[in-house]
Amino acid sequence: MNNKKLRLLAVLFLMSLSVFITGCGKNNRKKFTISFEGVASLKIKTKAGTVVYVDPGSLYGDFSEKADLVLVTHSHEEHLPRKDLQRKKTCIEITNKEALENGEYKTFKIKDVTIEAVPIGGKYHPTGVGVGYLISFDGITVLQSGDMSYITDFSHLSSRTIDYAFYPIDGLYTMTPKKATEIADIVGAKVNIPFHQYNDPSLNQHKEDSFTPSNTKIVLEPGQTINLKTGKVF
Repeated sequence: MNNKKLRLLAVLFLMSLSVFITGCGKNNRKKFTISFEGVASLKIKTKAGTVVYVDPGSLYGDFSEKADLVLVTHSHEEHLPRKDLQRKKTCIEITNKEALENGEYKTFKIKDVTIEAVPIGGKYHPTGVGVGYLISFDGITVLQSGDMSYITDFSHLSSRTIDYAFYPIDGLYTMTPKKATEIADIVGAKVNIPFHQYNDPSLNQHKEDSFTPSNTKIVLEPGQTINLKTGKVF
């Protein structure tokens, strides 16, 4: 084979490699994320591509990507999986009934995700019925606190390193922003995110402004996503 043909093959190889790397980069950007789907609904994607939905009942959410794992904190309608939720054949669903048995908060290891049920409580959500979840994957721990209100002992959360914590601040059935701020400061997550708000944007804005944790706060609109590698929102 002459030098001209060798040079041509080398150029073609480098071009193919460039396309491959670019494609991988695009795929990677689609993974390792948390998306807020409205109300209390979250979608988590791990580096390996595992898709986790938490409380996927929001009317505003996009649940078209097939789930590997579905987590439900309690049985109120806006937290239960929508009928159009897409699931893989191997999808596993864990509700508060499986997560809390005979007073014991369970831990599960599914694929590359560890799920720990934790106590929540409040006037409309008695402790011992619903649960929150600590969801750990790829060195990240996320707290989805369900419909948490104030409970006596937060040692099970304050002793943990939590990267992202979601707190309900509707001020009616869950916490006020002020109470959520108190809890956020006790728990000490690196990033605190308010959710489970009213549909009226003006009320949401007022409540979000009143949620003032000491650590970082991020406000997500339904459909927005956090890139967990960079921390940027898109």
